[in-house]
Amino acid sequence: MNLYFSASKSSYYKYIILFIGIALWVSIPILGIFTLLLFVLINHNSKPLIIDEYLNKFILLLVIITVSLFCSLIDIHTDTKVYLEVYQKCALLNPIECIESEPFPFEPGFYFLSYIFYFLSDGSDFAFLLFWSLIINTLMIFVICQGLSKRYYALISIFILLNPSFYIQTFLMRQFLATTLFLCALILNKNKIICIILLLLSIFNHYSMLLYLSVIVLVFLTKNIKTESSSIYKIRNYFIIILYILGIISSADNSIIANVFELVSNIPYLGFLADKLQYFLNPNLASVSFKIHLIPLGFLTLFYLNKSTLIQNKYNLNLSLFLEYEYLDRSMFYLYFLQLFLLLFTRKLEFLPLRLTMLLLSYTGAFFYIALENKVNIKPRLKFFCLTCLTIFWCFSFGMFLHNISISNNSLNYLEGNPFTTSIIDYIDLAISRW
Repeated sequence: MNLYFSASKSSYYKYIILFIGIALWVSIPILGIFTLLLFVLINHNSKPLIIDEYLNKFILLLVIITVSLFCSLIDIHTDTKVYLEVYQKCALLNPIECIESEPFPFEPGFYFLSYIFYFLSDGSDFAFLLFWSLIINTLMIFVICQGLSKRYYALISIFILLNPSFYIQTFLMRQFLATTLFLCALILNKNKIICIILLLLSIFNHYSMLLYLSVIVLVFLTKNIKTESSSIYKIRNYFIIILYILGIISSADNSIIANVFELVSNIPYLGFLADKLQYFLNPNLASVSFKIHLIPLGFLTLFYLNKSTLIQNKYNLNLSLFLEYEYLDRSMFYLYFLQLFLLLFTRKLEFLPLRLTMLLLSYTGAFFYIALENKVNIKPRLKFFCLTCLTIFWCFSFGMFLHNISISNNSLNYLEGNPFTTSIIDYIDLAISRW
């Protein structure tokens, strides 16, 4: 996919887009961010001057702050309320004492971050949510999106931010941060020390990240395979298709999963994990429908089954850069199909699919980098058609998300139910009043 623009043709139009974006951002910030990111996309791909790159970075900071404010101005209930109660309860204790004082403690990462945020904000609940969200959104844009695509990071950011599931980051806080850290670890695989540190941080924020270690193992086992032969490529795809069909046909019910949890509970040190997951089979929990996610996942499956193999000479890459890209592509490939199978297999089990596949459901847009970076063997017109349909679908989905908030028909409520009438001044006023 090639989105390089002529400087003479785009210089006039891109500043019109910037002007519209700023006007929309001032009046309806959560919508204005998309026009601003569109400007960054065009500006970055039209031979920008140094000042243009600084402008892009400034706009990205505006987007990060806007999304973080939006997510932090959530109505406090259930999971968020529990996190804030623990945050306040542990205010006078150090993280170790706080862990020891809890009968069923969270992972240690939560307490260490809470301890830091409490003293930075003088115990403000809103500041705690805001700092947490700022970490997630900063990593999302500057590490995940820019790490996946140097040219189209703004478009990947748009894809991610149009997904309503991304905005649960101040609801399922620990797991969302852990998921973000894990993705950063995969992308920063070149620096092994940073990669390992990020992996450990992700696990210490939520133990469910242990599930994803199988991806790291698969990449390690195939590290000596520089390219895939056509026979391996076909076998791999046949295996994935069979797994996909099995996931659809043999979706688990509560009794099957209960038996699995019983087996897991007998394994030393894993009993706590089975007990935790058992909670999400509670029939009293509100039912969540994941059918709407199957549309973008259908496009993704098409792209990943037609994933091309990197050829070092074709991309003019040195060996170390070639291996870095190849490891990342394989990691995302294995991760996608692991998550897809878990989603299909557990899709009838209330909140459990969200917990098991949060990375896929919240960061769906990130996986589309392979199509934008021309890493799929699909005709350009078909690829363009798929991406256009995907964008239209996500715009509609995000519009319905905001509409449902405005009519109080959403499980999570933001901006006191006024997403279309809350200006940037109102964002600031709400933030000050809650601080």
